Amino acid sequence: MKAPVIIGSIAVLTVLLFILDLQLPLGVAGGVPYVLVVLLSLWSTRPWLPIQLAVLCSLLTVAGFFWSPEGGELWKVLANRFLALFAIWATGVLCFFRKKTEEKLTAANRELDAFVYTVSHDLRTPLTAIIGYADLLKDQYADRLDEQAIDCLNEIGSSGEKVVRMMEDLLALAKLGQVARPATPVDAREIAEEVANLLQHQNGAQVSISIGALPALRIPRTLLTGIFSNLIENALRYGSKPGDVIEVGGERAWDRVRFYVRDHGPGIPTGEQTRIFEVFSRGSTGQGQEGTGVGLATIQKTAHLYQGRSWVEETPGGGSTFWIELFDPPL
Repeated sequence: MKAPVIIGSIAVLTVLLFILDLQLPLGVAGGVPYVLVVLLSLWSTRPWLPIQLAVLCSLLTVAGFFWSPEGGELWKVLANRFLALFAIWATGVLCFFRKKTEEKLTAANRELDAFVYTVSHDLRTPLTAIIGYADLLKDQYADRLDEQAIDCLNEIGSSGEKVVRMMEDLLALAKLGQVARPATPVDAREIAEEVANLLQHQNGAQVSISIGALPALRIPRTLLTGIFSNLIENALRYGSKPGDVIEVGGERAWDRVRFYVRDHGPGIPTGEQTRIFEVFSRGSTGQGQEGTGVGLATIQKTAHLYQGRSWVEETPGGGSTFWIELFDPPL
């Protein structure tokens, strides 16, 4: 919600509640509804706004004591006003500490993303040199090196390239959330088909990919491409053999959109179905396969960015079905 809308809503609600308080007799706790005004501060980015609104609402509550029509015994009137002040300040303090906690968490996440970006960037230069020198030695001194030395250089090169891929995945993970939600819906089926065609071409078209109806949603194309790339590539790499069929589908339930990628491979043991979404975690069925262990962590972070979740279920008859749910409010 934009700041002018929030401030305007707070102003209108405050005025309406103050007018209502002036119309009610003093025996009614007319100051308690001011809690709603303080709660609106949660949609603002200003950390001190809850306290400022609590002060304003307290002054209006006291003013209502003097200006509202008489009614009720004095002790009841005072009790109602003190109850209203307590509710206002309790809400204000809780909202303030929540916003400060959110502020610290956001700053910590920014620092963590900056650290990942810096480390990944700084390590790339020496790794490039290591890979380059290993290739140079193989090209120019192949006739002077025995088979064991060649194998060592090959291992240096492949290990270096694996680390580079891992850093690229970490950079992509750190950059998530820095792209604004588009104003118009994105065609998810079109993106899934593009990703599937590319991966099938790279895989030699040995596995079929069946894409069903997919709902359009307002998620950046880059993130949506990353979702289908990670899930379909995982299904091809870990959950399929030549001749298998991978199924891609989705559904919408009001403001929630779900996508799934289903394979018919060895599946994921129950004890590993949560852990595999952690960074660098890989299931036992994926050991020995190429991969960095960042793909599913990227899926989970994308889901959390859009107030959703990600999980895996067992495919009936064997295999795994990976789901991601995203919040996508209707226009």
